[in-house]
Amino acid sequence: MTKSKSPSKRYKNSALYSAVLVCYRIFFFGLLRGRIRGREHIPQSGPVILMSNHIHALDPFTLGLCAAKRQVRFLAKKELFRHKWLAAILGRLHAISVDRGQFDLAAMRECAAVLRAGEALGVFPEGTRGGGKVMGPLLSGAAVLALRSDAPVVPVRIQGKYRLFGGPQVALGTPVEINDLRAKGADKEAADVFLGRMGAALEGLGAKLP
Repeated sequence: MTKSKSPSKRYKNSALYSAVLVCYRIFFFGLLRGRIRGREHIPQSGPVILMSNHIHALDPFTLGLCAAKRQVRFLAKKELFRHKWLAAILGRLHAISVDRGQFDLAAMRECAAVLRAGEALGVFPEGTRGGGKVMGPLLSGAAVLALRSDAPVVPVRIQGKYRLFGGPQVALGTPVEINDLRAKGADKEAADVFLGRMGAALEGLGAKLP
């Protein structure tokens, strides 16, 4: 998360990720009839954090569609990595294991490396799935990650149901302004202000969706 003069880790795109996204794109737009607005807010290159609410297990793939030609690395609960075969698949899908029961320093370091390498990172700051209409409390770890990076933080709101011909509606907003907070450092006060701004941005996007 802190700036480092050491060489950035290199990340390769995954053929499995690309194949899954091709299939998911057909499913999302064709069968679910989902919609995504505001994808132009994601930069085509360089580090970016997509910070989204979380309503369904398919949300990481939805973030992948939001990023168009970019491959998104995202945090996933460590319980999913218990089986070696599943952990191997998740790794090729760019999932990063995180322990939601504590401040997972190893996961935060991996996220920081992703951003230093100029990649896209997906974060669900609620830490668990919610109902979509009402946001749960945002976790401080998401704030620390954002404040200790130089990446723009794009709010993403997913709303509705993952159902045939009545799929989710997704809206992306302009990056949340936090340069003033980064100048002060990632202390509790700055983190609380960041979470307030991000919460307001997500709520605002939700108000525009059906």
